[in-house]
Amino acid sequence: MSIQIEVKALGANEHAVHVSVPEAEYKKVYAGQLKKLGNQVKLQGFRPGKAPADVIKQKFGGQARQDAIDQLVRDHYVEALESSGLTPAIQPQIELTPVQESAGLNFTMKVVTWPSVELADLSRLKVDEQKVDVDDADVEEALDRLLAEQISYEEKVDYGALEGDALHIDFTGFISDEPFEGGRGENIRLVLGEGRFIPGFEEGLTGAKAGEQRTVNAKFPDDYNHEALAGMQARFEVLVRTVSQAKKATSLEELAGFIGFDDVDALKSDVSKRLSTEADHAGRAMNREAAYNALLAAHDITLPQALVDDAIQKNVQRLAEQLKSQGAQLTPEMMSDEAFKAQARDRSEHELRLTILLQAIRQAEDMKVSEDEVMERVAGMAERYPAQERDAFIRWFHQQEDQMDGLRDDIMQSQCVAYILRQAKTKQSSLSLSAWRAAQQAREEGGQLVAAAEREAA
Repeated sequence: MSIQIEVKALGANEHAVHVSVPEAEYKKVYAGQLKKLGNQVKLQGFRPGKAPADVIKQKFGGQARQDAIDQLVRDHYVEALESSGLTPAIQPQIELTPVQESAGLNFTMKVVTWPSVELADLSRLKVDEQKVDVDDADVEEALDRLLAEQISYEEKVDYGALEGDALHIDFTGFISDEPFEGGRGENIRLVLGEGRFIPGFEEGLTGAKAGEQRTVNAKFPDDYNHEALAGMQARFEVLVRTVSQAKKATSLEELAGFIGFDDVDALKSDVSKRLSTEADHAGRAMNREAAYNALLAAHDITLPQALVDDAIQKNVQRLAEQLKSQGAQLTPEMMSDEAFKAQARDRSEHELRLTILLQAIRQAEDMKVSEDEVMERVAGMAERYPAQERDAFIRWFHQQEDQMDGLRDDIMQSQCVAYILRQAKTKQSSLSLSAWRAAQQAREEGGQLVAAAEREAA
């Protein structure tokens, strides 16, 4: 017994694959499902497995029919796709024709395939290739920022804590003299003035000394995220374990000692190295974006609507998961916002077109990612950690499948970008790291202003 396949084009990259399963096969599978149900179910007046076939069919024929359909679709799904010669870009949709036993089972798969593309002559592309440099002013700015922000803490005895100092405390909270859930903490670190605790709590510990016990009165905000505590007046019994005085370096020599360098030269060398890494990443990001924009501009790709809708759904789902991990949520109001929907569509279409073009380049040039390249990248990432921790990081990273897949994809994209830049007409220029940062900040602020204006217009 073999199935019959008929493929019809519905539109650009959209196809209907009609599948016909012979009557004999349908009846065989249906009878098998009836027998299976007869052995499993218990009917009053009959021993298990002994109920007459006509009784089983009368009571469970509908379920047996659905089970038979499910089994036949599973059995022939892959075979039908292979016979059609189509490679789905997204999960095919299956439509069932009402079963007529004399005609067997018929179902149709709506298959969306990736649009084919003929690569343009990449030598005609024009790309501004940027190099980001680290100059002396960048290093000096970073050192000044470190000098202003770097804080060390020195534990003190018989010293009253001031704003900026660090404390380790135990506390128990009470409302109306009753302890409340979540109101206990042991050896909790807080820095006075950071505002991590409810209003009035940190202020109540100003001047506290190590070993001191204090009673602190504070009120939970009216909009506190734990509804049972919102707006409630609380009392906290606090034991101050330690008080550490905040100290800032007053010179680069002192700063170097604070953060574990032998001298100022060693500190400057480390800062310069870190800035060079940032500049390298910035340059690669700019060149990647420029190469991609030139590639997209040179190709006109029509996307199937079903492919776009699927991409939008996945992007919105990822955004919802990301917001949820940050304690927020994607609201119906956001989902219905026209600016939000337009942005989601534009982003999805951009990603799809780029995916199609990069895949075409990979296939044309037979690009592959070697394990040596992966190992080199992971080893470079491990350089951010102390020498004694690098091997452990490398072992850990190799066990993270999602991150390893992301790394391989990033390496492949880097290969594609390098290929585009080799083929294209490039004009090279450079800018300082500080200029790149300023441009990034202006771009982010501009994006925020555009988004705000769009929301206001809507």
